[in-house]
Amino acid sequence: MPEITLLNGRFISPRSAMVSVDDWAVRYGWGLFETLRISDGCPLFLDRHLARMCRTAPLLALSDNPDAEIKRWRKDVVRAMSRAGRREGVANCYWTRGVAPSGRRQSRIVRVRPMPRYPNRPLRLWVAPWRLEPTYPGTGVKTLAYFPYIFAGISARREGCDEAIILNSSDRIADCAASSIFLLKNNRLATPALDQGTLAGVTRGIILEIARSLGIPHREARISWKMLAEADEVF
Repeated sequence: MPEITLLNGRFISPRSAMVSVDDWAVRYGWGLFETLRISDGCPLFLDRHLARMCRTAPLLALSDNPDAEIKRWRKDVVRAMSRAGRREGVANCYWTRGVAPSGRRQSRIVRVRPMPRYPNRPLRLWVAPWRLEPTYPGTGVKTLAYFPYIFAGISARREGCDEAIILNSSDRIADCAASSIFLLKNNRLATPALDQGTLAGVTRGIILEIARSLGIPHREARISWKMLAEADEVF
């Protein structure tokens, strides 16, 4: 099936889906986005993704009614998935600021597309040479101003790697370019704490919930490069 795009409640060709050049998303990366997996016709963890996006919206002056926005976005995602008819794939949600300062003409985009391919082997990791500052506005928030992460992923692939590790200003592990990172040492699970500049990933949260339910020792910690290098397993 072709890619499906829903723009402000209207189905439109992906090539025709446009936002104003005066939209602050275009000018400054002012907006939010979510990416979620479609598996066996089900949008995985849809409510968690939408809750994160809509509860972040007030910080960017996009909306002050998260509960109503969640319902609106859920309706759009379900409509787009139904039109696409995909059993497997990816759904992207993009929410732009609109024309500032009033915030008029915001854009809400749902895109349903094929599932990208991932290598069926251990990943090769590359360490980005720049640092994230945990206290900087926007760090740890999934906004459209995502350049440090996107550039890290592109740079990793240029170096023949699959994913990039990004350190913070204290040289601790902050995050990866497009994923959360966990390590296992002596049967204890660890992942970077949120105060390290880490994005509160949906899958990250689910893994921690599973660990709690199974009684697996785990912690959110300040993880050094040495701790990562000495881990028994990393995923």
